[in-house]
Amino acid sequence: MLKLLLWLKYLCKRKLVLLSIAAVALSVALLIVVASLFSGFIQAYEQSAEDLIGDVLLQSDVAFPHYEVLAHKLETLPEVEAAVSVMLTPGLLHVGKGHVRYVQIFGLDETRLNDMPSLKRSLVHRSQDQNLSFDVPDHADSIGGFVGVGLLTEPNEVTDQYDFDLANESMGDQLALTSGTVDHETQTSQAVAQSPRSRTLKFRVSDIVFAGHSQFDSEAVYLPLSPLYKALYQTDEVKVKRMQIRLAEGADAGAAIEAMKRQWAAFVREQKLSVYCQFYTAKDLQADYMQELNKQMAILLSVFSIVDVGVIFLVFCIFYMIVHLKRKDIGVIKSCGCSSWGVVSIFLGFGMFVGVIGSLFGMGLGYLFTHNINTIEQWIAAAFGLNLWDSSVYLFSQIPNRINWSSAAQISGYAILAASIGALIPAILAGRMQPVDILRYE
Repeated sequence: MLKLLLWLKYLCKRKLVLLSIAAVALSVALLIVVASLFSGFIQAYEQSAEDLIGDVLLQSDVAFPHYEVLAHKLETLPEVEAAVSVMLTPGLLHVGKGHVRYVQIFGLDETRLNDMPSLKRSLVHRSQDQNLSFDVPDHADSIGGFVGVGLLTEPNEVTDQYDFDLANESMGDQLALTSGTVDHETQTSQAVAQSPRSRTLKFRVSDIVFAGHSQFDSEAVYLPLSPLYKALYQTDEVKVKRMQIRLAEGADAGAAIEAMKRQWAAFVREQKLSVYCQFYTAKDLQADYMQELNKQMAILLSVFSIVDVGVIFLVFCIFYMIVHLKRKDIGVIKSCGCSSWGVVSIFLGFGMFVGVIGSLFGMGLGYLFTHNINTIEQWIAAAFGLNLWDSSVYLFSQIPNRINWSSAAQISGYAILAASIGALIPAILAGRMQPVDILRYE
């Protein structure tokens, strides 16, 4: 209790201590913001990969038929929630006269659109539909498709926001896609070069996709698999090379893949196919890039951690002054029977006390700044005309603002340690003082 009373007394009487608390708070807030934004970007990138390819991606060397049978087999596994066949091909989208854009065309099994919750959430108009489809109102005979908002309108140069009113004017409009294809049946030898054929498919915009990911929003076009395949390959028998698989909640990816491999082997035997496939998790496909991002985050945090060194020196200077000015208090305490270690513990504990208070303020400040960073960025853009976050550069339409609490706890712990180290030498000097010398000096 005596120690706490002394700490509160020094905290109230010595305003210079507030400077050390502010230094700890600012350093903690800075590191929390940097760690949260960087880890938030990494998590957002990983999540976008899972949204694009599912939890597990089945990729075969050549296209195979009867994908519905395989999807049914996979979905009988308790680890599998849904399996959706996907066709991916590049193309050119003719938006208007003289307006041609490069796109990635996703052919989706139209009977399983509800099994793609990430795509459904991204739709501007149909995200709440119970039975999602590509159907175009008032155009029952037309092929419908979902188009990324970035293909219909450009983001504002200052606010980086899309003009959805302008994009909505394209609802129901007819667009044309051009893609080059090579018939699967002619792919018998890699040594024989096949000339691609140009194919064109017309469709109408049935909805607009806003995923919040610049690459998808500015390049992706989603079409029903069967009409797309027929337009490209001039055949009714649809074949696919990839299947996006969503795992059940809590399912182990490794065990699920082993079970899926057995189902694949049974499917190949039943259909008498000679096809080889591989299974990848979204994390496996992004592992190398994620590893480099985590390395860069570690380097960046190490550089910013130099701030903690400054905190150590600042706390040392302030506490050295306090010890020098409080000689009489130290002499009285020792005269009352307090040991040298007791005096050391008073000032060392005060350093930890300062570190704890500064860390709490720093965590609060870091949370407020990170949580409201998109509002702050928009205010700066509106007030000064500065676009600090360009989605075409950083991929995402909004700055990831999720607090990394594990990193925040570690950073706060290091800050408390730094404050304690800064107070250590002054505390030792205070413990070595002798009451006689102190009182004679006074």
